[in-house]
Amino acid sequence: MEGLLFEPVAKIRSRKTTIAYIVGGLALVGLICGVASMTSKPSLVYSSNFLELQEFDQFIRAHGKIYKSQAEFDYRLKVYQDNLSLIRMHNSIDEHLVLKANKFADLTNEEFKALYTSEIPHNLESSQSTYQDLNASPPLSIDWRDKGAVTDVQNQGINCKASWAFSGVGAMESAWNIAGNDLEDLSVQQVIDCISQTGCQGSTASAAMNYALANNLTTDLIYPYYGTNMTCNTNAVKQYAASFTNVTQVPTRNPQALTIAISGQPVAAAVESDQFVWQFYYSGVITEYCGININHYVLIVGYNIDPSLTNSPYYTCKNSWGGDWGESGYVRISTGGQGNGICGIAIQDYYATAAKAI
Repeated sequence: MEGLLFEPVAKIRSRKTTIAYIVGGLALVGLICGVASMTSKPSLVYSSNFLELQEFDQFIRAHGKIYKSQAEFDYRLKVYQDNLSLIRMHNSIDEHLVLKANKFADLTNEEFKALYTSEIPHNLESSQSTYQDLNASPPLSIDWRDKGAVTDVQNQGINCKASWAFSGVGAMESAWNIAGNDLEDLSVQQVIDCISQTGCQGSTASAAMNYALANNLTTDLIYPYYGTNMTCNTNAVKQYAASFTNVTQVPTRNPQALTIAISGQPVAAAVESDQFVWQFYYSGVITEYCGININHYVLIVGYNIDPSLTNSPYYTCKNSWGGDWGESGYVRISTGGQGNGICGIAIQDYYATAAKAI
């Protein structure tokens, strides 16, 4: 994948896309001329190919793609066209879940899976406590964004499989705010660096949260995200901004317990996100097309289980693929799926608690 440029990691300047425009433009001129030479009369084939080439040119410009050779350009164009066909076919038969040729549209599904997911074991170490309040009656809907308890969507970037850290730290940020403190962007990079030297190869939200419980968290301003493995900055760690009182595991494979937990605070959750509905997700509710081989983390920030809903009841989840993916960086997942939940969302879930700073 060397030579490809995607949306830059937060706070890292992106490279100029001049090369992409030159390579892409020359290739498009050649391809369009080739298409035109196929027939001397207007045709549906000509129109279709021409429009796809125009779309690919717009795609390159919109996402700052850089391809280092003509061969790479040709290959990415073919992948893009294949993905576009899949997206159009899906959208023609499913009006409740809309897919789009987003920044991942020039990746095969195998490439996407290798770059953005990391296998997560189903059985992890026990957290500090286990949620027990299964008799509570949660409201029909809640969205912690409306309560000002959720920070902005971030982008983990192409070189760091850090969803575990974004999800875990996101849960801690919300816990800190719900306890009566100012909402803070806490340091994801601290968690990546200070747990191990291989944090960008993947880990678990529970590891992130238990680290924060034991060591506190500083802010992203003091210890910013770089999207790569670095040495733990102990001086920055000493300048902590938030501390926590507990990390709690939601009973596994128990959607009722998960809903009750979310009614109290956002919850870090593992999901299977390597299927095409995640790669090209744009809007709507995911109700199928994914399994339970969990390999990614999100932060569940709300739900809607109102029986009057026209579509499926859903969880609202904050992802870490940038605000230009999905519903401004969010995805909705059905609350169905029985024990495991859709995409395995009920298999591994954690939340935190904090106290108001004195």
